[in-house]
Amino acid sequence: MHSRRAVVHVTDNVDLFAHAAVGSLGDQAALRQWVRRLEETAENDSQYWILRDCHRWFAVEVESINDHDPRAEMSCRVVRSGIVRPFFGFNRAKFAVIEAAILATRTHLLSQKEVESDLSRLQILVDKTGGAAEDAAFEFLKQAISQRYTDIDSAPPN
Repeated sequence: MHSRRAVVHVTDNVDLFAHAAVGSLGDQAALRQWVRRLEETAENDSQYWILRDCHRWFAVEVESINDHDPRAEMSCRVVRSGIVRPFFGFNRAKFAVIEAAILATRTHLLSQKEVESDLSRLQILVDKTGGAAEDAAFEFLKQAISQRYTDIDSAPPN
């Protein structure tokens, strides 16, 4: 909201989803590169970070913000876009990793039993249709979720 700029990416990199969900991206400089806005003017010398490994990206500028509850809405216009590589879609294992990443962001809201039940159901999809990338990302998320519940259990009461 401060800069009124953003980049929207299309990616199927489940490792990126998994690590971003738990705030464990590591060396972010290796993940991204700068790109400039096409029409530069003295008052608008904009640069945008784009992911090196994505399918498409869209650099956008916010034209208006409506921040009324229950969610903020920002109307944007695309100022530049690019295609890095073709997009072939998601298989069931990739969807399962994304669902697990969402669960990882909800450990403060959902019971450990509920999350573990959902992870067991999702594990079947990863086992049946996943490759090495999906297996590794799903295992990483299971460990991160387990650690979050350990941290919750060991936290002093408020």
